Amino acid sequence: MSLYYEPCSRITVGSLVFNNVNKVEISESVTELGDKATIVLPRQYKELLGKGVLDYIKTGDKISIELGTDASYNVEFTGYLDQIESDA
Repeated sequence: MSLYYEPCSRITVGSLVFNNVNKVEISESVTELGDKATIVLPRQYKELLGKGVLDYIKTGDKISIELGTDASYNVEFTGYLDQIESDA
């Protein structure tokens, strides 16, 4: 029996799956038409297979955020990528 839970995440954007994330913020609002999620990826994802991450994803891609503990995931958010920001 474990004395603590190991947090885990799985972010799917289009065909890419990210298993690490720096920050996830999901906001639910009754005054807006839908929910909103903000994701901050670690810098290690700056390149995949010799290309930049931004070469693989684009606005309009389907996104799914799964969070959990000890490799047991729960879907917390599904939607579409609306905006991409890149910080060097």
